[in-house]
Amino acid sequence: MVVVFDIETTGLDPYENEVIVIGIKKKGEISDEAEMILLAVEEVKETDETIIGYNNLKFDVPFTLKRLEILGRLERDLWKIYNKKWFDLYQYLGNDYRRLDLWLSKAGIKRA
Repeated sequence: MVVVFDIETTGLDPYENEVIVIGIKKKGEISDEAEMILLAVEEVKETDETIIGYNNLKFDVPFTLKRLEILGRLERDLWKIYNKKWFDLYQYLGNDYRRLDLWLSKAGIKRA
C-alpha cells in the first residue's frame, strides 16, 4: 500500500502563488487554502506507508509548508512530514522522463 501526494499551484513562487489542489484522498469539500493544506499534511503525518509523488521533496512539500507560513498557519511539528518514506518519481526518472526509450528500458522492454 502507498499514499500518493501531489500539489497544483497557480505558479512557482510561494509568496505570489497559491496551492489550489492537493492530490490526496480526503472526504468532503474544502474551500480554505490553509485548511486544505493542513488536512493533507495531517494525512501524510499519520501514514506509515510510502508516499509517492513527482518532485515532492524539492517542490511540493517546501511550497506547501511555505504557503502555511505565509498564511500564518505553520506549526513546528509539520516539518515531521520530511521524516516519512518518500518515493520521488522525479529523482527516479531524472530530467529525461518523457523519452519512450527511457520508459521501455525501465520496463525491460527491447524496441524492435
